[in-house]
Amino acid sequence: MDSGRPSRTIWDLSVIEAILHPEMAPEEEVPTPPECTPRKVWMHTSIDVAAMKADFFTAVDRYFKE
Repeated sequence: MDSGRPSRTIWDLSVIEAILHPEMAPEEEVPTPPECTPRKVWMHTSIDVAAMKADFFTAVDRYFKE
């Protein structure tokens, strides 16, 4: 169904995890590309995939145990 990929990133969940746990996704203020309106924006420079995955599945497990 998904071109045979063994895994996929669910980006919207990573954004929620970054909001809930900013330490899992550091940010840096950067300028927009030249073709855009010039301004500074905040960009996540990396994400801690293992920590986000663990937190997500812990929350899911907790939900179903209640």
